[in-house]
Amino acid sequence: NCYLNGGQVRNGRLIVQVDEADLSAAQNGDYEALVTIQHTGGIGMSQTRIRNSMRISLSKYSTRVQLRKLGTVDLGTWDPGVNFLDDREPYCVYSSSGSYRVTASSTTSGSGGAGSYAIEHATVAGKKIDYALYIDDDSNAKRGGVPIANGQTINGMVATTNINCPGNNAGIYVVTTGDLSSAMAGNYSGEIMLTVEPE
Repeated sequence: NCYLNGGQVRNGRLIVQVDEADLSAAQNGDYEALVTIQHTGGIGMSQTRIRNSMRISLSKYSTRVQLRKLGTVDLGTWDPGVNFLDDREPYCVYSSSGSYRVTASSTTSGSGGAGSYAIEHATVAGKKIDYALYIDDDSNAKRGGVPIANGQTINGMVATTNINCPGNNAGIYVVTTGDLSSAMAGNYSGEIMLTVEPE
């Protein structure tokens, strides 16, 4: 604000910009800064030095969460000498709070009802193979993972607070539970949806 010929004029602008990555990585809370603006005159003006202080404040009370690097679970090809097929898939979860909850769901349920999982034959509808799903907040869900039912939510998962997700810190493990020897030959597939939410 300036005063010219007795009137107030606005002839300047100060823009404060916060980098999105810095804001996402910042902890929740209140932030403040004090900025001092100094004007020392210019052409045709006196060299009177004018200083003003301005306080900048920002409050953040939100949590951001992302799931990255999740690929395809490949159970491979069944060998008659093998009782089950399995595969694990690591991925990374970032949360600005360091924790999250995860829900697993699939539209293809198994013989155990709505809470179970199955992969389905590619060309013959209704031909399925049951499987179990395990989840963990480290990259090896095959060792120490906990079972998660279709539609179930598990709370208290630990995430990285590094928005760049430098490594895998979570994983799923899929293992067939149905009788492979009695299953119809062919290709089977299914889809699992993992939903992560901040805590």
